[in-house]
Amino acid sequence: MENISFLEAQSGIKKKIDSRKFHKLKFSYPEIGRDIVCDFRVYEALQDRYEKDAIKELKAIFERALKNTNWTLHKNIECRLGIFRGKIV
Repeated sequence: MENISFLEAQSGIKKKIDSRKFHKLKFSYPEIGRDIVCDFRVYEALQDRYEKDAIKELKAIFERALKNTNWTLHKNIECRLGIFRGKIV
């Protein structure tokens, strides 16, 4: 497992997101406690993609980008009206 900084994790995710038709990935300020938790938001770019399919694809993107690092996707990704949100830990 490779320990990478938050900025490195963020950069890796952004590279993968841009190529998969999601837009405007934004991260909140990390909450520092026992763990470091950071919320994110990203927007759907394809109007004809089903919400379930988009969530599945987005989850796979995050898991691939964070594989073998000290970061992971926390729980599920939620969606409402083409706005996805979740957390990385």
